[in-house]
Amino acid sequence: MAAPENRSLLSMRIAAVVCIGILAVAADCRKEQRAEGWLSRLNAQGKRVFFQTIREAIVGHPQKNALSETEIKKAMSLEDNFPRVYGILMNLYYLREEPKFQTFLDNDSPESRLAFGQKYLDLARFAAGNLAESLFDEGPHADFIRRLQPRFKGKDRVDLILLSMGYFARLDVPEVKMFANPLSPEFDKQWGLDAGKFREAHRITRGEGARVAVLDSGIDVGHSIFKTTDFGLHFTLVGRDKEPWSRDGAPLVDWGWHGTVVSSIVARYAPGARITLYRAMDADTMNDAPFPRVLGHFMAACIYKAVHDGNDVINISAGMGTDIDYLREACRFAYENNVIIVTASPYYLGKYLGNHDNFPGAYPTTISVTGIDRRDDGTYGYWDVAAPEFTTTVGAPCAPFVAYPTYVEEKDDYAPGISCATPIITAALALAVSRHPRTGNERPGEYFETLKRLLTETADPQACGFSGFSPECGYGLVDAESLVKAADRLQARRLLNRAP
Repeated sequence: MAAPENRSLLSMRIAAVVCIGILAVAADCRKEQRAEGWLSRLNAQGKRVFFQTIREAIVGHPQKNALSETEIKKAMSLEDNFPRVYGILMNLYYLREEPKFQTFLDNDSPESRLAFGQKYLDLARFAAGNLAESLFDEGPHADFIRRLQPRFKGKDRVDLILLSMGYFARLDVPEVKMFANPLSPEFDKQWGLDAGKFREAHRITRGEGARVAVLDSGIDVGHSIFKTTDFGLHFTLVGRDKEPWSRDGAPLVDWGWHGTVVSSIVARYAPGARITLYRAMDADTMNDAPFPRVLGHFMAACIYKAVHDGNDVINISAGMGTDIDYLREACRFAYENNVIIVTASPYYLGKYLGNHDNFPGAYPTTISVTGIDRRDDGTYGYWDVAAPEFTTTVGAPCAPFVAYPTYVEEKDDYAPGISCATPIITAALALAVSRHPRTGNERPGEYFETLKRLLTETADPQACGFSGFSPECGYGLVDAESLVKAADRLQARRLLNRAP
């Protein structure tokens, strides 16, 4: 036992440490309060700039006559009637250069505050300009889509733009009992695991170490298919309207169910990979936008975020008929950072309706996936629901067994769709990444091109009834086992070259 005087000395030292800690915390709080003060003032200034820029852009637009008087009046009064537009779009565009903004905030010097402020006000003008321009930027056959979709009937252009940015997306959070639903044996029996030789691949790797980003409508993390899934820090852009640097975000839900479906496929076909959901859209309200510019920008923003977060593969089970600059630039950014974007090839119906292009699948910086059908005799081949497309890279089974959110009416089942074929290729690439990961020293695009080459060289066109590349099935049906073994050979060569 310590002597009384030693105990006294010890108590004094503890008190001093506690006091120093309290002072440090207080100093941090004061610093944070000061930061919040100038940031809040800046955000308010940005809001004024944003809505004023919209009004000026509409008044001076050469196509102003394309808008009705009602549409002009509604657009000019967005600040009063739809004030969340500002927060939603600033969060969207902030993501592209979020690391740079954060560096300014971390420095917290007068110079960095000035640079941050100038950049932020420029961003407000950029966001406003895009919103104004989107009013005049119709997608292919916009009028037909407006008549086709019941939820679009009676909506003017401003309404449709608001829909496309998730302004009316459901954000209520259902009560979820974690892993309470029974897991169907069909998850393990499904034919896609055999068709793509995933069972054999899983004897080598289950995707450990690979990081997959799913850009979609949300996720129900309480579904039993995810009981052993390694999740990253999920992110939602839909409904996010606080200050962009705020840690407060909108809830992550999936009333549209598409994101849970897609994520469940990745979780079954690459069960060891880390999955992070980026809610870039709301399948319940945002899809099939007649005015697609803003929706494409949502997709692009989450690409930037997923790359900044260090993901290896990005799954986008979606597409649109319009080539959008901001989306093309985001895909290029991922490519140059050697992050692999896997996305969907088009359906025949889209081609029939006149959507002759499909983005981001048509970009050379992405891998485009079509669905492969299983015939009655057990063979595989072209799925005639899919469109022949020369930008298609490979095919995957078109009808895996999938999970739906436990709080919607849909029940787990086989789900035919190119959206469901796409994450099978994402999972196959995750398996390859786990055996031959990026070093970080590759030239821009080098790792992407390497993995794409492995994927196409190991795919089996004969399994689909073709002798080589075809617009119907790309380079053929994915062969996960051969892909993983090819990645192993590359990794062995890499290690051999490193040996002294």
